Amino acid sequence: APSAPSPVIPVESLPKGISVEVKEMGKYTSLCMGFPVSFVRPRLAASIAVLIELLEGSDAAFLKRRLCFETAVARHVQVTYEAFERAGAVLIEAVTEPDGVEDCLRELSAALSSLSADDFTDEQIAQACARLADGNMKALERAEFVADVIGDENLHAAASMSGWMPVARFQDIGREQIRQALALCLRPEAVTVTVLTGEVGDYPVSDEG
Repeated sequence: APSAPSPVIPVESLPKGISVEVKEMGKYTSLCMGFPVSFVRPRLAASIAVLIELLEGSDAAFLKRRLCFETAVARHVQVTYEAFERAGAVLIEAVTEPDGVEDCLRELSAALSSLSADDFTDEQIAQACARLADGNMKALERAEFVADVIGDENLHAAASMSGWMPVARFQDIGREQIRQALALCLRPEAVTVTVLTGEVGDYPVSDEG
């Protein structure tokens, strides 16, 4: 049965301030930094997708290059955007050695705090858009992807964030759209940090860090 859409959750109402949580993992340590994001229209969601592609979409992407190669504080970096009906979240995960958490957190924080749209060239933005467009075209060739899109469109209003962005929406994204995505996603006053480690206890990550 048709249902009225739920109101948008203002991210300003969510808890503020840095929180650090330590949990048990395996051989390596996983450091996850999360940012709440307001509900956005597909146009801005496409800009967020391009931003994420710029951050970790290839070995030359901003965060992979800086954390995995230049400083070598992480073995792997992954950035994802989870969109829900009323809000969303950007999650950045860095996998590192157990004794490298503090260096990894410090380097990741420094990279994000100084990040701006000017750190990306026009060519890099265009290439990121092209990779996403090509990925969507390949996905359209899979029957299960088409079925998922059709089912989602039947469940949600056309104006809602479905998670699927048509190829055309990546064609006119430039530096200004990346600047908007950065301002929306990477809000330091609302960040949450989770550390998954092999040992649970007093972990040497200072408040200042």
